[in-house]
Amino acid sequence: MMYWAVAGFAGVVSFGILVLSRNRIYILTRATVGLLNGMLADVSDEEKQKLLIAGLGKVLANLVLALLLVSVAVGSLVAILYCYSLILDTPFVEVDVSSSSFYLALAAGSVIPFIPLILKKSSSGYSESARLLHQIILDNQNLGKSLFQLESKMYLKEDQASESRPIIVSGLARAGTTALTTQLHEIGDFYSLSYANMPFLMAPNLWSK
Repeated sequence: MMYWAVAGFAGVVSFGILVLSRNRIYILTRATVGLLNGMLADVSDEEKQKLLIAGLGKVLANLVLALLLVSVAVGSLVAILYCYSLILDTPFVEVDVSSSSFYLALAAGSVIPFIPLILKKSSSGYSESARLLHQIILDNQNLGKSLFQLESKMYLKEDQASESRPIIVSGLARAGTTALTTQLHEIGDFYSLSYANMPFLMAPNLWSK
């Protein structure tokens, strides 16, 4: 019983460290997508090279920090098992870490740090993963352009492109522009972007799939 409790506690501590430092993982994700955005930039080779060098520097710096955090998490797991071996007065190499019960207890403990994230209600109505997705898509214009080009190839026909006549609805705040846009959309002859298309505003058809 104590063996399972130690394994579960090790899972709580090690994965708790990763959960508490998850912002570093988010930063690494945004930097990686930013590097992809630089690769998709429609600029000269010299300017693109500068963008890629700057983006690669950010990715490598954040990758090193993320690996350090993972090392700390793994180190905490090893430290807990080592303390357990001292309590039992047995060599550390004899601690059983290969049985299925150990990994089941470790997995059960690793779930606990994620429970507060699931139960936590965001004041904005968006979860952390949703906000991260919005940031990496909306903050990288070249990625959005590439998605639009893919969307156009898949869904836009040549005759539709020439016959398209957009109607622009604009006005001051609280002037009824949203209501008018909604009514035009409900007619069936018009189409307008909505919050359901976020964050892939340049590829609504792909996003709906």
